[in-house]
This record gives sequence, C-alpha cells and structure tokens, in this order.
Amino acid sequence: MIRYYLFLLATIMAVNARAESVYYLHELSRCEVSLFENKEFKVVNGKQFANVILDARSPAKNPDYIVFKIHNQIFVTRESCVMNVDKTKINNDLQGNEFKKKPRDMSEGEKFKSYKYFAEIDFGSMKVSDEGPVASDYNEVFPSTSATNPTSWGKAENSSYSSGSLLSLGFGLRSNQNRFLAFKLRLSNGKKSDALDLTDLNTSISERGTWVYEDSFKNFYVGYKFIFLDDSAWKPIVAAYIGASHMSSTLSDSVSTYELSSLGIAALIEAGIEYHLNSHWGVGMNLGYEYLGKKSLKFQDESSGTNFTSNMSYSNQYFTLGLKYYFK
Repeated sequence: MIRYYLFLLATIMAVNARAESVYYLHELSRCEVSLFENKEFKVVNGKQFANVILDARSPAKNPDYIVFKIHNQIFVTRESCVMNVDKTKINNDLQGNEFKKKPRDMSEGEKFKSYKYFAEIDFGSMKVSDEGPVASDYNEVFPSTSATNPTSWGKAENSSYSSGSLLSLGFGLRSNQNRFLAFKLRLSNGKKSDALDLTDLNTSISERGTWVYEDSFKNFYVGYKFIFLDDSAWKPIVAAYIGASHMSSTLSDSVSTYELSSLGIAALIEAGIEYHLNSHWGVGMNLGYEYLGKKSLKFQDESSGTNFTSNMSYSNQYFTLGLKYYFK
C-alpha cells in the first residue's frame, strides 16, 4: 500500500516536486532501486545507474524517497542513496562512499535502537524477611571447653535484620532489539543481633548477652535485561540474573571479635521502568528479589569456633533508583 502511494505521488511529481540532478550511490549499504511496472515494484540492479546523471524528483509529501524516469520507466529509491551533482566532482571510479551525505535527522527512538551498550548505577535499600537467629544452636558454634566451669548457651531470640546501603553497578551489550546481555555488581551491607543467655551449669546463674553480626556482600551477576517500548520515553524493563555471592561478616560480643566469610550461588529477578530524558540518558526505578539463601559461614581463624550453616536466609526484596546511559 505504501509503495502504491509512492507511485501515485510520482505520477504528479511534475506539479508538486522540484527536479534535481543527482548521482545514485549504488554501493552504499541498504541502497536499492525499485522499478514500478505492471502496478508492482521490482528491485533492479542499481549498477546500471552508476555515474549517470539522473533527473530526480522528491515527492513533497514523502521526502524520504526520490523518483526518476529513464526510457519511460519509473524508478524509486531512498533519498539518502543519492547526492546532488553540484556538491562534488565524481569520476568514473565512484564506489558510492566517497561522499558522505548528511544523515537525516533520526528520532530519539531510532537513536536509542542503534545503541549497542548501556551502563547504569543504582542506589537503594533491601529488606531481609527472615527474623530467625543466625545460628540455630550456639553450643555447636562455641562449645564449652571447661571441665570445671561448664556453660551452656540458650536459644537466641528472633530479631530483624537491619539493612544498610545498597549500590548496584551494571553494564550490558545489546543482543537483539529488546534484549541486553547484562552484568551486575551489587554491594550491600547490614547488621543482625542475636540476644541470648549464657548459663553457668554449676551455679545455674545466667548472663544476658548479644552476638552482633556486621555483614558485607559483594555479589556478581550475569543475565539478560529486556526493555520494551523503544519509541516511548517510558520504557518498562524486566531482568533475570544468576551469579556468585561473597559475604564477609564480623561477629562480636563487645569482648571478642571474629571474622567469618561465605561464598555461594545467588540469583535475582527485577522489574521496573525507565524514563528517558533523551536517547542516551534515563532514570530508572526497580523492584526485585535476590536469592542468597542460607550461608555456610567459616571462621577465618579455625580455632575461634566451629564453622556452621546459618539458620536464617539472607534472601531479600529490594528497591532501587538510578541513572542509565545508553551508547554505541
């Protein structure tokens, strides 16, 4: 239907369009010539028009195309595939790339689709829902070693995990129109307190105390980010990642301090929306879920305590706001 419309415009070009002498740049990419014949368009070999001055006309209502006639046959090509003969001297060795025509103005959506990479930085907060104690039984973590003054740990109370800062750095490269292969580094921290009693078994006297964990996470992910509505300033996104989580933790009771660490698998999914100020820059908001699960905690000094698997899960829900940049 569009081509038929172009043909109708071509039939009245003498009235509505101005003639221009042009050369056809036959070896530029995506440049082809179509012949209108028997009410159909057929692609023809463009080399026959190389170095030939063409009397072309641009339909007033569709300047992206030009129309020319040779031997009473009508041909159509894109306006970006020709150049005015007055702009430069062309010899018989013309290959089609000696003259770089001024590109037509692209829309913000078209510019965005041409970008291959993105980089982003996000800040936010996370919430760990599990309120159980980190260690299920502190008698296994710190067993009593005194034969004359044996002690026993009580059960730790539930408490909320206090999340600190969350920083996310991302980079990706486009794998198709709506999908990016993406990499993400997430840096976060938090604190957890386990309050419990330590009882002297000889006297049955108990003393209240608290073990405080100060955690730091470095999580690296690889996955895919999907972005939709390329031509809109508002672009919904969804993403899924899998990776590795390194956790380091300081365990202290105000008297003794121990260093622990853990390495395990991690995964996250997120959804959000980006508002693009232009084709390059945008701001985004994401909601997500990060799976970290229970951690196998190891003491840096093996004589300090017994390695253990955490009773609580560090999986969390999170919210971020950030800046996005897309580029070639």
